Amino acid sequence: MVRRVVGARVANHAAADDLVQETLVRVLAASGRLKPGMLEPYAVVTARNLVASMWKEQDRHRRNQHRVVDFRPPAAPDEELLQREEQSAVTQALARLSEPERHTLLAHEVAGQDTRSLA
Repeated sequence: MVRRVVGARVANHAAADDLVQETLVRVLAASGRLKPGMLEPYAVVTARNLVASMWKEQDRHRRNQHRVVDFRPPAAPDEELLQREEQSAVTQALARLSEPERHTLLAHEVAGQDTRSLA
């Protein structure tokens, strides 16, 4: 019966199955609070409400979809490769420097010390 109610309103079988399962979970959770003979009407109303909630969520998603667009230019495919090569070259160049030269260069470029204080 719940499947018929949901199936009449939802064409997507996977979504309908999810709604039927959610309806049954909610009906079972509320079964202790329901008066005798009210289980079926409660299940129908719960199914309708879940379908309506799904439609509202889909509509909200559709209305807000334009806000998800990323306007940044796409990264070039070789950009990551160039960054790795540049990092490797800098690492190799730093390794060839003497300890005092490396310390001075890092103090200036990384720590931001001015060249006058390093001289």
